[in-house]
Amino acid sequence: MPTPEQAEATTQLVQLLTNGDPEGLSIPKTWRGITGTRLAMSRIADGDQRVPGIYAHTYFHHADGAWLALYAWLRLEAGMPECIAYEEAVRRAMGVRRYVELADLMSDAVA
Repeated sequence: MPTPEQAEATTQLVQLLTNGDPEGLSIPKTWRGITGTRLAMSRIADGDQRVPGIYAHTYFHHADGAWLALYAWLRLEAGMPECIAYEEAVRRAMGVRRYVELADLMSDAVA
């Protein structure tokens, strides 16, 4: 499990890379693991296809990384403060293998 500091550093990096045009980069804030109201916590079918957006490490067919995407989404899209987002990411991901349901948070957030 990443530390709260590691999770927040990842979130800050995602925010930096998706806000504006830092040094010629143009990365849209498109969450590649979200389909409908679900965030993938495991491999995604088209993970080997590179289209612009935010990917979790696991979407590239590695074993880790989706938890950090969940935390970043909770911070940047659902607007949760750091400590609440961390605990919520832990709660939602506990025992989950395939996806995390976000429908209850999407009324206030953009997917």
